[in-house]
Amino acid sequence: MKFKLNLIREIKAEQEARQRRRRAAAWLFFCSYTILAVIFVYGATDLLRMHRMVKEERGRLNAIKAEYQQYKATSEIVSKADVELLDRLQNNRIFWTKKLLVMASHLPENYWITDFGYDGSQLMVNGYGYISDRQEQLLTLHDYLDGLRKEPTFSDVFKPVYLNSTIRDDEKERGRKRVSFSYTGMGGK
Repeated sequence: MKFKLNLIREIKAEQEARQRRRRAAAWLFFCSYTILAVIFVYGATDLLRMHRMVKEERGRLNAIKAEYQQYKATSEIVSKADVELLDRLQNNRIFWTKKLLVMASHLPENYWITDFGYDGSQLMVNGYGYISDRQEQLLTLHDYLDGLRKEPTFSDVFKPVYLNSTIRDDEKERGRKRVSFSYTGMGGK
């Protein structure tokens, strides 16, 4: 009995297995290097983007620093005129809350102040009131101004107070008798 072995098939099978392993290894190396290349490209572009952002932020920071230096330089320049103006404002100030309270508290019934203004030397006040049946509007306004003159809170700044005008201007649509008035307080600190 003779056995005949066909070793060619086994050798061929081994060769094919080796070739498959080589191809698999080649594909693995190819895929690995491709992924590595993609990661490298992505990292390089990300790095470049970060460098560009850092450059932009440095530019903004330098602009803010320059603006701050300019602000600092201008805030350090205080002229003598500015100091004198500030001193004048602090020493010549008028506390208006008490003055307005006095003007309102002495105001007769059915009389209103419509507007007032102060130009640094005189207080100008306009208003109107309804005339009573006895038509004593001039006496009422005289008493009002006299009360302002006697009030120390008001007269400490506005010593002379003058009645400028009174004008009768009745309300025709309501049928009410009305008088408009204007007075000036002279003075100021």
